[in-house]
Amino acid sequence: MKKDVDEISFCRVGGLSSVRQKGYDASMPTFHSPPLRRGIYAFVWPHIEFFLLSGKNSRIGSMSSKFSWLKDKEGNRIEDGKDLGEKYWTELDPKDDKWYYVKKKDMKYFEYYGEIWHHLEVRPKDVIERKGEWIKTSFDAYKKAIIKEVGSRALMKKRDGYTYSKDHLEVFIEKV
Repeated sequence: MKKDVDEISFCRVGGLSSVRQKGYDASMPTFHSPPLRRGIYAFVWPHIEFFLLSGKNSRIGSMSSKFSWLKDKEGNRIEDGKDLGEKYWTELDPKDDKWYYVKKKDMKYFEYYGEIWHHLEVRPKDVIERKGEWIKTSFDAYKKAIIKEVGSRALMKKRDGYTYSKDHLEVFIEKV
């Protein structure tokens, strides 16, 4: 990630108020069980996992999708390489192996600097609490972990015939 540490921002679909989480289980049986009964899921911008945002409606451009390809005036999809601002990001279309811009109408972008739940590796002394596969740390510890993770794995680009999943980059925030 080439951003300055103070420029890390998050995004999510839906509001920023803490909500009761479906699927909460105090025994934390799975990777995707929320660590707390109330809070919100989000992603560090722009590393979004579409499946986690919209479940079965994640196929970009499909009739029921919450996402669509960004198109120019002639109806052609806009390819990666232009700076279009924070409302849009790129995703790989496996049909033609090209990166195109995608849009999500109700995406919320926000900054947050408090304690945060995530799945990234940190030093043991930085762990405030663990629940299942979730780790709670300070924002500073998270910041170091996300910069290391994103910088080391080329998460946004196809490499060696494989596109990395980004679902382990989700975060859980108790209250914004």
